[in-house]
Amino acid sequence: MSRFQADKIRACEFAPSAFVAVLFEKPSKQSLLMSVAPKTDRIDLSDQEVRKLAYLARLDLTQQEVDEVRPQLGQILQFIKTLSELDTEGVEPMTTALDVDNRWRADRCEPSVSCKEALSNAPSRDEECFLVPAVLGSAAGK
Repeated sequence: MSRFQADKIRACEFAPSAFVAVLFEKPSKQSLLMSVAPKTDRIDLSDQEVRKLAYLARLDLTQQEVDEVRPQLGQILQFIKTLSELDTEGVEPMTTALDVDNRWRADRCEPSVSCKEALSNAPSRDEECFLVPAVLGSAAGK
């Protein structure tokens, strides 16, 4: 089966019969998509850059984690660089790889619980709202 060995092939229970799920064994620890990125022109990040990215993602990394994640982030950035070099002229932008349409129900008003009923079991409330502790720090109260 080409480059990848199919572990299992089965029909999807939740999909039309035309769809089949194929579960592949991972050929290596490295992502299959990342393996197509050229191995030249490595992107090396400094500790400071990794720590800034971790800060922006609200992660507190140890030095060992920074050392472990640095080459992974470099590979991701190299892959993005590779993708950005592709000629996408004439390619229509899309939000998903599948051609699907959302099936939304009609939006209509229906009877619901009253404000008084909704607030009746709340541990902390005022006349019309639930009262909850601030979660965004002191700036949330301003």
